[in-house]
Amino acid sequence: MRRRALVMAVVMALLVLLVVGWLLFPVGPPRSPDVPAPPQVTVAPSGSRGAPAAAPTTGPGEVECELSERVPEELVIGVEEVDPESLAPLSVLSVVRDDTWIRFRPTHADGLGHVQIRGYEPASLAWLDGGCLSLVALARRPHETRTGSLTGNIETGAVSVSARCGAGAADPDVDVPVEAWSAAVGKDGGFSLEMPTDRGPCAVQVYRVFGGRDLRGPWIAVTDDLALEVPTPGGVGLGLLENDDGMRVVGVEPGMMAARAGLQLGDELVSVDGQPAAELDADDLVEATGPLRVEFVRDGVRYTVGIERETP
Repeated sequence: MRRRALVMAVVMALLVLLVVGWLLFPVGPPRSPDVPAPPQVTVAPSGSRGAPAAAPTTGPGEVECELSERVPEELVIGVEEVDPESLAPLSVLSVVRDDTWIRFRPTHADGLGHVQIRGYEPASLAWLDGGCLSLVALARRPHETRTGSLTGNIETGAVSVSARCGAGAADPDVDVPVEAWSAAVGKDGGFSLEMPTDRGPCAVQVYRVFGGRDLRGPWIAVTDDLALEVPTPGGVGLGLLENDDGMRVVGVEPGMMAARAGLQLGDELVSVDGQPAAELDADDLVEATGPLRVEFVRDGVRYTVGIERETP
């Protein structure tokens, strides 16, 4: 009898310990009312048509605009910025595209320009505080494809051909909007343009980026034979970029005086004709015709060369 009572006491003690342990250390995750449940995240399927595409995130100095329709991937989108007062062309801007949105970095924070796409009418746009003031309306146009060739220093990706049509298209003093841009110029100099057929006579111009600067050829009336020359830089054929130590060579035109003197891309100019390069203006220096005495550093070694004046 005494043994049975002892066993019952031990069992009761074990039950008490189990209950206390369950209360102090519950099994399973805690259920605190202070901790909110994780949010439910729904991922929309890629390419869904249920909602319009969101505007891309812009960086400092960038402008974003929405086009009225999606442009085929094979067509190049260009933006030509114009002076807000004179409406004269300023520069051609590179464009990043995202669905029906485009993004570019203009010269002026608030400005005007034209969207240029082969096969479309030029579309005007205006921007303010990083965004376009309205939807950019695109309209297709009747056109014909014209082909031609370029001679000179062909730099694929840095040379293009533009066209404008209408009365006075070949007159540099007449303000006629640009109608079309060529696709990328091939290594052989070949190019194609889709020009409108309802604008009257057209003219073409070769555009080139050299050493960070824009070079534009003359406007030439369109004929059956579109054989054009690539514009060359002035001065001794140098492209220069100012920096804290002076200037860096960012362009050397083959065959011109600077190239013949041995200057190369990446050379750091120290002085020109005895004047420290840090005190000179790059825009003035690239137009200098020589003779020049140039001191520069290449791979840590200092050199001095003479650049002669071009002889006729």
